Amino acid sequence: MAIYARPETLDLLLEKGYSSYRLREGKILTPRTMQRIRNGERITMHELETICDLLHVQPNKVIIWEKW
Repeated sequence: MAIYARPETLDLLLEKGYSSYRLREGKILTPRTMQRIRNGERITMHELETICDLLHVQPNKVIIWEKW
């Protein structure tokens, strides 16, 4: 099973006031995590939980799930 963040996830975070700078400097998400989201690469459950907490949404709003 692979979990990917939807490409618009960073845009949703920005709309909630979480710029890339704020996410990085506040040590909320690492630069590598943000790059993986941009590139459509896998994210961890911990990263998913952090994103969902920030956006106050259920995981299905921000992920793409693919069964291998």
